[in-house]
Amino acid sequence: MALACACGASTASTPAEPANPSVEGQPIAVTLDEFKLQVATNSVPAGKVTFEITNNGRAKHELVILRTDLPVSAIPENPLEKNKLTENGTGIVHVTEFDGVDPGKEWNLVADLPAGHYLLVCNYPGHAHAGMAAFVTVT
Repeated sequence: MALACACGASTASTPAEPANPSVEGQPIAVTLDEFKLQVATNSVPAGKVTFEITNNGRAKHELVILRTDLPVSAIPENPLEKNKLTENGTGIVHVTEFDGVDPGKEWNLVADLPAGHYLLVCNYPGHAHAGMAAFVTVT
């Protein structure tokens, strides 16, 4: 009976953090900082792309991937959230995002991208307009 109790007690576990996705397809290093977003390359072949995100800043940032030819200055403000870009609309398609890369942390974001132009932004209020934006062309 003591053995059964000991075994039952040993099976308790705590929730684990979600696993960081592995690199699939073409990797692209993306560095976030106040207030810039840098990509290691601005052109990749169509297919799976892993955005290897590193936050070198002191604040939390995010990476939002939009399919668009529009520059940040031409994307309308989100009517529900001041100083944020609209992520879906005429000429803008929200592809994917990873919200909340803490300072000093890294994360992989995998996306299957067809040919086109993609705008990468941190869409926290004011960040994209302050310079946290870069284009990537998928061929």
